[in-house]
Amino acid sequence: MRLIANEFNVNEQWLKTGEGELFLEDTDAATATLLGHFRFLSPKAQECALKQIMALCDLEHETES
Repeated sequence: MRLIANEFNVNEQWLKTGEGELFLEDTDAATATLLGHFRFLSPKAQECALKQIMALCDLEHETES
């Protein structure tokens, strides 16, 4: 959970309990735009989006090696 929280700027408390804000505050414009759209998705679509983002991160890490 800590890795996911750090990688995606997610509130670790939210991951554990579902309480609080999903994401930690971030001032990056692209991140803010992404979060704005993400918040309008259904929980199922959010889960799918997170899986896709994690897969993209894994792919990028593979290509960096």
